[in-house]
Amino acid sequence: MPNCSHDEQDAIMRAKRELILYARRLGHHHLVMGHGGNMSARIGNAIIITKHGVHIESLSEEDLVIIPLSSGGDMEYLASVELPVHRAIYLKTSSRAIIHTHSPYVAALAQVVRRYFKPVDEESRRAIPLVPVVEAPPGTMELAKRVSRRAEEGFKVILVKGHGVFVHGDSIREAYTLACLIEHAARTWLLSIHGGFHL
Repeated sequence: MPNCSHDEQDAIMRAKRELILYARRLGHHHLVMGHGGNMSARIGNAIIITKHGVHIESLSEEDLVIIPLSSGGDMEYLASVELPVHRAIYLKTSSRAIIHTHSPYVAALAQVVRRYFKPVDEESRRAIPLVPVVEAPPGTMELAKRVSRRAEEGFKVILVKGHGVFVHGDSIREAYTLACLIEHAARTWLLSIHGGFHL
């Protein structure tokens, strides 16, 4: 990114390496497949975000684009269609990283829950005791508005009806951990339901 200080350039390079590392971990755990999902990190007044249509599980530096935190920028057309959601979360919270997945159990969960999801397992419940559900078309300002409103209220994990989940945190590692936890929580809940337990 032009006009960056040496420290900012170093931070951008570190963030790119972390995004690639955790993208491959997401792929290893089958939380992302094909073109589904996107990731970003905030460095100062810039967002490093995956390009539209990339395969997250085989992410490379060429699959990332740097754009301004505020609207505009010559490279914006290359960014994920969920850029409005990422930007809105960064503008309304202090988070430094965002991951959006369509992981299998989360995708199933997002189809059936209504307003909120409460994990049934203790590990998930400690980190994410309550998960709100929003509904709006993918890639729209309406979705950005609804997800960021919930993020501003303090929710770090937000389910989107029929469209997976957005998680955000203070680091790429935290966002990755939350993405794993919500998939685990969704799997546990759905297996409990399938097994005939009364919740």
